Amino acid sequence: MTSKKHLSWARLLLAALRFSSSSAQTQIPADSILVHARIYTVNSAHPWAEALAIRDGKILAVGSSEQIRRLRGPSTKIIDAKGRLVLPGLTDCHVHFMEGSLLLQEIFLNGAQTIQEIQQRVKAYAIAHPNEPWLLGRGWNYPV
Repeated sequence: MTSKKHLSWARLLLAALRFSSSSAQTQIPADSILVHARIYTVNSAHPWAEALAIRDGKILAVGSSEQIRRLRGPSTKIIDAKGRLVLPGLTDCHVHFMEGSLLLQEIFLNGAQTIQEIQQRVKAYAIAHPNEPWLLGRGWNYPV
């Protein structure tokens, strides 16, 4: 019984070793690695990191430089952040949310080359929005 138990554990250990070595071999390397950075992760358990790996335009991993360098391949581009801060998210430096959303409710006349084209756009908008009491447009051109 003891030998069967040892054999079972040995098989389990061999399977685990085979899986870990094959997954390490088949791991696709990162396209780019950012090192020497101050990365704010927004993860309360690990709020700061120093490196990150990117593959196919997406963040693959975030961690220490040692951890992330393991994802380096022969064609991986290494980017030295030189201690700069990296923040997650989309950043738009200047936007007017209310005005921008209200403009979507108007007839877009930019690029109209003739009076007839302006009239066509106004007519199409009026047909698409029959309950609008007022038709507002923007982007018309003086020379037309």
